[in-house]
Amino acid sequence: MVEIPGYKIEKELGSGGMATVYLAIQQSVERQVALKVMSPLLMVDRSFSDRFIREARIAANLYHPNVVAVYDVGLHEGQPYIAMEYMPAGDLAARCGGKALELPFATRVAREIATALNYAHGKGFVHRDVKPENILFREDDTAVLSDFGIARAVDSATQMTKTGAIIGTPQYMSPEQARGKDLDGRSDLYGLGIVIFEMLTGKVPFEGADSISVGIKHVTEPVPKLPPRLAFAQPLMDQLLAKNPEDRFQSGAEAARALREFETRSITGESERVRTPTPEPAIKRRRTTEPETAFTPEFVPTPDQGSAPPQTEAEAPPAAERPAERKEPGGVGVSATPRPDGKLRQEPTLGSLDDIRSFDRTVGQARLDVLKKKALGPPQKRRRTWFLALLLVVAAAGASWWQRERLLTVLPNPQVNRLLERASSAIDYDHYYGETLQYANRLYRRVLEIDPDNRRARAGLELIAQHFADQAEQAYANGNSVQAGLLLERARELAPDLPRLEQLRREFEGLMTPGLVDTVNDQPEQPVSDGVDARIATLLAEAESFRAQGVFVRPPVNNALARYQAVLALDENQPDAIEGIRDLRDALRQRVRGAIASEAFETAASLLADLSMVTDPSDLSTLRDELEAARRRQQAAEEGRLRQAAEQARLEELRKRLEEAAALASSGDRQGAVAAYREVLAADPGNAEAQGAIDRIARSVLGRAEVALEEDELDRAENLIAEAAELEPQLPGLERARDRLELYRSQRQRPTLTAAQRERIEGLIAAAQQAMDEGNLMEPPGGSAYDNFKAALSLDPDNPDVIAGMRNLSDRLAAMAGRAVDSGNLDMASGRLNDARQTDPFNPRLDPLARRVAAAFRQATRAAIAEARLGEAQTFFEEASRLEPDHADLDQLQLSLLRAREGG
Repeated sequence: MVEIPGYKIEKELGSGGMATVYLAIQQSVERQVALKVMSPLLMVDRSFSDRFIREARIAANLYHPNVVAVYDVGLHEGQPYIAMEYMPAGDLAARCGGKALELPFATRVAREIATALNYAHGKGFVHRDVKPENILFREDDTAVLSDFGIARAVDSATQMTKTGAIIGTPQYMSPEQARGKDLDGRSDLYGLGIVIFEMLTGKVPFEGADSISVGIKHVTEPVPKLPPRLAFAQPLMDQLLAKNPEDRFQSGAEAARALREFETRSITGESERVRTPTPEPAIKRRRTTEPETAFTPEFVPTPDQGSAPPQTEAEAPPAAERPAERKEPGGVGVSATPRPDGKLRQEPTLGSLDDIRSFDRTVGQARLDVLKKKALGPPQKRRRTWFLALLLVVAAAGASWWQRERLLTVLPNPQVNRLLERASSAIDYDHYYGETLQYANRLYRRVLEIDPDNRRARAGLELIAQHFADQAEQAYANGNSVQAGLLLERARELAPDLPRLEQLRREFEGLMTPGLVDTVNDQPEQPVSDGVDARIATLLAEAESFRAQGVFVRPPVNNALARYQAVLALDENQPDAIEGIRDLRDALRQRVRGAIASEAFETAASLLADLSMVTDPSDLSTLRDELEAARRRQQAAEEGRLRQAAEQARLEELRKRLEEAAALASSGDRQGAVAAYREVLAADPGNAEAQGAIDRIARSVLGRAEVALEEDELDRAENLIAEAAELEPQLPGLERARDRLELYRSQRQRPTLTAAQRERIEGLIAAAQQAMDEGNLMEPPGGSAYDNFKAALSLDPDNPDVIAGMRNLSDRLAAMAGRAVDSGNLDMASGRLNDARQTDPFNPRLDPLARRVAAAFRQATRAAIAEARLGEAQTFFEEASRLEPDHADLDQLQLSLLRAREGG
C-alpha cells in the first residue's frame, strides 16, 4: 500500500484506471479524508498528470455545499495526490443499482446537483461527466458533485484532448458532446436529465452495443417517455433532454427551481393526482367526427372535389374487397402516406410492436387473468394446450419454409417504396410528366412494371391525370381548344379508364376555337387544299399582327396564341405556327424575367399564368423559383432597411446615454454613473463600453477598499468590498480582499502568528525562492514556487515578502510569455500569460503583454487563412478574441474566415 507523508492510510475505498482512493487520516488536523493517488503507470504520459492536477485546482476553487471539498494537493516521489472530503454514504450508482428510486429522494438529489452545477457554471467550468458515480452523499444524505477530472473552463485555451475528440461517459453525454462540439453548462443539464431518468426508471434511456451507437441515439432518437405513473414529470424530462441546447433550461438555477416544484409536489402527494389525459380510442374518434362511408382506394378527390361523395349501395365495393376499418393499437389500422398531389392518402397497415408493448397491463388485469384461466382450463388441460400450441408453431414454421418463395411475393419491396417516395417528391416540385425517372409519371410506371397491382402507383397516375384534366378544362374555358385537346390526350394516356376523361372528350369533340367560326365562313368557296392554305395564311397574318401588338394570350380568343392554335388544328405540323408559339414562349419568359428584375411581382405572376398556356407546367418551376427568390430578397432587403434604421436610432440613443454616464462619472457621481451604464446594458447587453466602464468603477472601488484595509478602517473596507461585488461579482481580486478583511478582523480577536507558524512561512518562502532559481515556477504540483508562495499566503496573507515573491514570480512568467511571442511559440505565450494573471492579477505589465500576444494571434490567423488552414485559423481567431475582445480588426478577420470557408 502506498505511503503519503502526513497521512495515515486506513483502507482502500476504490480504484479506477487513473487513480486509487484510500480512506486516510490527515494527521495534522486528525480528520478523515478521501486520499486520491494517481496510478504510477500513468506518470509516463504528462496529459494524465495535468488532468489529475486540474481536477484538484478546479475543485479547490469551488466552495459550495454540494461540491466536494479539497483540503490538500501534493506530490510524493513523483506521484500526485489529492486529499478531499470523505463521503461515507457512498455514491448514487450504488443506490440506483438498476431499480427506480422514490420520487421525493430523486427530485431532492437532482435539485442539489442542479445548484452545484449552477455554481460551477457561474465560475466558468463545465463538468462534462455528470453521472451517478460522480454524485456522492455525506452522512446527512446531502448530495455532492465530485470528479472534475475532465471539467474545462468555458473560455479555457488549454486543450487536454484533440480538437473534436469526445470525452465523457456515452450514456450521459449530451447530443453536442457526442458530436464533439463546443460545450457550455446546458450540456451538464442534459447529463443531469439522464441521471434523473435513471433514478425514476432504474435504467438509462439510451443503450447500445458500443459508444458510437449510444451517441447516435442521443443525437437522433426522441426524448424517452416516462412510465404512466410519472407522466406528469414528462414536460420536465422533455426540457432537460431537448436535443437543441436552446430548448433546455438555460441555467442550473432554472432547473433547480423546476425541480423544487416537483420536489414539493412529491412530498405533499400532489403528483399522484396529476395525470396526462388518455386519448380516446381511434375508432371512437372516427365515429364521432367522420361520416360512415367505406374507404375506396379507387376514389381520389381532386382539389376542387373536396371529400369523397357518399356511395350508393350499387357503387360500394363488396365487403370482401373493402379495406380494414381503423382499429385499436396492435390491430389493423390506417396509415397516412403522401399522395401524389401532396396531400395524405390513407392505406391499410398493421400497427407496430411499440403499440403492442405499450399496452397498459394495469387496465382490467384481473378480468384478463380470469379469461385466461377459463380459456386454459385445469393444469392438465393447460399442459396439453401448450403441447398442441408447440406442434402448431412447428407446423407453421415448416409451411413457411416450403412456401418461402411465395411468401417473398407479399413482403414489402424496398425498391418499390423508394420509387414511390421519389414520385411523391417529384410531384412536390411540380415534376409531373417527362421521359426520365425524374418525373412522377415515369416513376409510377416503373413501379407498375415491378408490381402491376400496386394501388399507390395507379392512384398516383390517376391523380396526375386529374391534374391534366383540370388544365384541359381551364384551357378550353380560355379558348385554347387545341391545347385543351393535347392536355386531355395526355391525361387519357396516364389513366385511360378514368370516367371523367371520356366525358371531357365528348365535350371537346368536334368543337372549333370560339371566335374563329366567322372567319372560316367569310372565306369564298375554294378547293379543299386551296381553302385550307388560305385560312392558314389568314390566321398566320392575324397571329403576327396580334404578336406585334403584344397581344400574346389574352384576352381570350383574340390573341396570337389562339390564332396559332387554330393553324395547328388545320395542320399540326405547320412550321410557322410551331415557330410562332415557340417565339411567344420565349417572349413571355423574357417578360417574366424583366418583371422580376424590376420587382413588379404581381405582373410577373400574371405573366407566369400566361406562360402556362404555351408551355408544359413542369417547365415553369425555374421561373416560379426565381420569382419567389426575388420576393424573398425584396422582403429581406426591406426588413434589413427597417432593422438598420432602428439600429441606428438605438445606437444614437445609447451614445447619448453613454455620454451622460461618462459625465456623471467625471463629476464623482459614482452611483448615478453606474445606474446610467446599467440602463445602457439593459438595452444592449453586449455593450463593451458600458461593461468596461462598470468594471473600471468596480476596480476603483476595490482599490479604495485595499487602501482602507491598509489603514485598518475595516468597516469602510467592508462597505467598499460589498459595493465592488455588487458592481462586478466576478471582479478579480475580490475574493482576496474578502479574505484579507476576514483575516484582519480575526487578528483583532486572537494573538499573532506563533513561532512555529513564522518558521513554517520562512521555510515556504525559502522553498519558493529555490524553486524559482531552479526554474520550477508552476510545476511540479506541490513543489513549485507558485504552490509554496500560495501556502505561505494561506498562513499570512499580508506577508510583504510573500506578496513581493508572487509579484516577482508573475514578472518572470510575463517575461517568458514575451520571449515566446518573439520566438513564434504562441501556445506557450498564451499559457505563460494565463499563469502570470493567476499569480498576480494586478500586475501592471500584464495588460500590455496581453495586447501584444493578441496581435500575434491575429497575425497568425491571417497567415492561416491565406494558407487555407481554416481549423488553425479558427483556433487563433478565438484566442485573439479572448485576449483582446474589443480590437477593431476582429470583425474583418471573422468575415475573412467566413469567406474562406464558403469558398472551400
